[in-house]
Amino acid sequence: MIFLVGAPNWAQGGICSEPGTGACRVSPTDLADFATATARRYSGARPGTPRVRYWQIWNEPNLDFNLRPQFEGGEAVSPEAYRDLLNASAAAIHRVRADNRVIAGALSPFGGNMNDPIGGHVNQVRVRPLQFMREMFCMSRGAKPKSTCRVKLEFDIWAHHPYTYGGPTRKAYHPDDSAIGNLGEMRDFLAAARKLGKIKTRGAVDFWATEFSYDSQPADPKGLPLPLHTRWVSEALYRMWAQGVTHVNWWLLRDGPFPQDMNQSGLYFRAPDGIASDVEKPALRAFRFPFVAFRNKKDKSVEYWGRSPSSARAKIVVEQKAGSKWKPVLRLTTNKYGIFQGKLKSVQGGSLRARLANNKDYSHGFSLKPVKDFRFCPWGSFC
Repeated sequence: MIFLVGAPNWAQGGICSEPGTGACRVSPTDLADFATATARRYSGARPGTPRVRYWQIWNEPNLDFNLRPQFEGGEAVSPEAYRDLLNASAAAIHRVRADNRVIAGALSPFGGNMNDPIGGHVNQVRVRPLQFMREMFCMSRGAKPKSTCRVKLEFDIWAHHPYTYGGPTRKAYHPDDSAIGNLGEMRDFLAAARKLGKIKTRGAVDFWATEFSYDSQPADPKGLPLPLHTRWVSEALYRMWAQGVTHVNWWLLRDGPFPQDMNQSGLYFRAPDGIASDVEKPALRAFRFPFVAFRNKKDKSVEYWGRSPSSARAKIVVEQKAGSKWKPVLRLTTNKYGIFQGKLKSVQGGSLRARLANNKDYSHGFSLKPVKDFRFCPWGSFC
């Protein structure tokens, strides 16, 4: 996946009074020209150059760090500007190869401004993501939105960055922001937009999370302790899947050099001797082989969900911990995407895990004891 973001001075125009560093008044025509050249280079026709099918247009365009201006005269202007950039570049990328897939959105989950630090970084000007979507798509508020202008958007995949100030079930503090707990609202909005004929695409519109993470401790002194970090990684994948997300990119693969780089959300601890000596975090297994299990309070049964490491059909054994050993309680076959879920009626306390029937891999154990949610900044010391 390649994403296009930023612009040289000659492709920008006008003056931006906002203090951010994002590109100002970017030319849709110039971006489309660049998209055409880049898509041709990675079309698969150039020997020695990889075929790239997935193209994300911009990154967090509702944030002044990436695109300016966000507001003029108190009115949000970035949604319309981004719509023009998206449509111009998507048409160009599809002309190079009709089977290219264009990713739109990739929105920052929180809005507000430099005087509103709740739910996001300070010193940034941001349009709240659901407001951004309504104005970009020209749609009204409410459970059954209506079209407010005659526009269409060309893309194949909608993306969001559902960072969350707490556990994987938590919703954002503002109704127009969107954390993990709000993803169902975004999914429903996209379905309504498709029904109103607002989206130009060749097939179904996929829903992706192209950036998401929690910092861990170690290496971030304000990150999540490793056991909870591991649990929330698996549960976050489940909660996103339950709300229609079909693909998740984790930010980052390895921790940055601390403290000059505050991003300590890697799936690997950063080693001083280079990447070859990096050590994997427990969260890597949770990301590769997620598994969750929750007790139903009504009938005391246990509902479970998981995904095979290959994201393909596999034979799975669900096991329960008994002392220091794991005892098989169920054997099953996943669907073609590696997903499996179900309910167990007679399970006592302890933990459950999933294991490949060929014994080549297994998930972390997932305790049936509930974990109380609490407010936590996903970027740890960066907040």
